[in-house]
Amino acid sequence: MYRFARITPSSYAAICQELVQYDESTVFHSEEWLKYYQRIGKRPYILSVHKGDELVGYFVGAVRYFPLPCVSAPAASTGTYTQGLICPNHIADEERVTIYKELAQWLFSKQHIWLLVVSDWQFTKVYKEWHDEEEFYNEAVVNSGVYWVIRASLCLPIQDEQVMWSKLSYKSCKYCINKARKHGLYVKVITERSEIADFVEQHYSHLCDVVRRKGMRKPTKAQSKQRMKAICETLFPNRVLMIQVWGPNAENKEVCMSSAIFAHDKGQSIYWTGASYEQYMRYSPNELMVWEAMCQLRKRGAGILNFGGCASYKLKFGTEYYYVPTMTFARWTFMQRWRANLRLLYEKLRSKRII
Repeated sequence: MYRFARITPSSYAAICQELVQYDESTVFHSEEWLKYYQRIGKRPYILSVHKGDELVGYFVGAVRYFPLPCVSAPAASTGTYTQGLICPNHIADEERVTIYKELAQWLFSKQHIWLLVVSDWQFTKVYKEWHDEEEFYNEAVVNSGVYWVIRASLCLPIQDEQVMWSKLSYKSCKYCINKARKHGLYVKVITERSEIADFVEQHYSHLCDVVRRKGMRKPTKAQSKQRMKAICETLFPNRVLMIQVWGPNAENKEVCMSSAIFAHDKGQSIYWTGASYEQYMRYSPNELMVWEAMCQLRKRGAGILNFGGCASYKLKFGTEYYYVPTMTFARWTFMQRWRANLRLLYEKLRSKRII
C-alpha cells in the first residue's frame, strides 16, 4: 500500500527545511541536528513515504551495522523515543502502525536491514503520577502484533512564566531559586561562537566532578568534549542553549558553579546534559540554572522540554510522566527475542528508577 524511497544526503537540507514547518517537528528533524550527527561519524537515514501519488510524510532515523544492521534513532544517547514518522497532516494511530509494519518489511527485503526500532511521540500518553507500563493502553499499538515496550520520560510543556512558576515545588525548587539569588548567583547565556570552546572546557570539568561522585572514571563517550563541542557548534545559535551559573564562593571569588546544554525546537526540546561542582551545591545553582533555562527556552519559542529519564528530583520542576511505546521489528524471530530481553531488562530498571 505504501511506497518508500531513500532521500540522498545532498537533499537533506531541502527536506529539513520542509520538515521544520510540520507541527510534529522536533530538534532531531532539523538540518543542524543531522549535521551534528554526521560530524560525529553517524549516518542519518531519511525516507519519503507515499501512498499512491500522495506524500504521507517522512521517516527520519539512522543506520548502523554493528553489532547488527539496524535502523534506529537519529540521536546518539538520547534514546530511540526521538524517532518516528513526521507527517504534514494528522493520520490515525492505526495507519501509523501499518506504515511501520510495511516499512520494516521493505527494509528487510530491499535494504538488507535486520532490525527496525521505532518510537513515535504521536502515541504518547501523559500521566501526572507514576504508572506501571501495564497501565499504558493504545489499541493501535497493543493490538499491532509486534513487540513493544514503554519508554518513560519526565517532560515539561514550555508555557507562560507565571504558569511554569506556579507548578514548581515550593520547598525543593522555589526556595532554592530564591536562595541562590540571595547568595548573588546569576546566569550567563553563551551568545558568541568564540565562547563555545571555553564553555565546553568548563562544562566537561563539571561533568568530571559528577561522575567522580558516582564512582566512575570519566564521562561517557556521548559526553566527551568532542561530542559537546560538535553539538554546540553545529546547533549554534538557533537550536542550542548553553547556560552557566556564576557566583561568589566563600573567598568572594567569582566562579562558574554549574552549566548545561539544551537542544531546542518548537516541537520538542531536550535537556541534553547538565552538571555542577559538589562544593557549591549548598548555594542551589542547579535549580536557578534550570529555571532560567526554562524562561530562555520560552523566549526562543521552544516546545515540550524532555528532561530524559525518570529520576525523582526532576519532578520538582513541575514535570509530568510521558510514556511512549517503542516497537521492535526483527527479520527473524530469534533476533527479536534476544533484543527484547535486553530491552525488557533496561525498561524494568527504568521503572524502578534505577536509571
